[in-house]
Amino acid sequence: MKIIKIILLGLLFLPKGAFAQKAKPIDTQRRIKIIENLAYHFYQRKKYPEAIEEYKRLLKIAPRNYKIYYNLGYLYTKKRNYLQAIKEFKKVIKLPAATSLKRDALYNLVVVYGRYLKDKKNAFFYYQKFKELENLGTQKKPLKDTSPKE
Repeated sequence: MKIIKIILLGLLFLPKGAFAQKAKPIDTQRRIKIIENLAYHFYQRKKYPEAIEEYKRLLKIAPRNYKIYYNLGYLYTKKRNYLQAIKEFKKVIKLPAATSLKRDALYNLVVVYGRYLKDKKNAFFYYQKFKELENLGTQKKPLKDTSPKE
């Protein structure tokens, strides 16, 4: 009993917060990876609205990460929100260099316009851009959006 009293008395004289651990701030790259994993988790379970919300959170942290725009475009396509999907894919094709992400975004624009919206004119336009990009291999300027007016 005497030992317990001594311990309790000793606890009274400890500085405030002696046992509290300070939360370490999570670095940005780790935070991005965590949110990406959460978004992918929702995508795998076909919880598209939740996945979209997580990707939108990511945009606040990394607005220049074009992979996020691509993934949003893909998710909007899954939700059949084709106009929003088009907006997201068009953000990706503004990339200054030819990348596989840009090529895939162009391909998805062809699919959305052609298969889902039955807009052959725009589908053909983005198909030409897709083939142009494939033939170039690398590109120095962004593709101009001279798509026909809808």
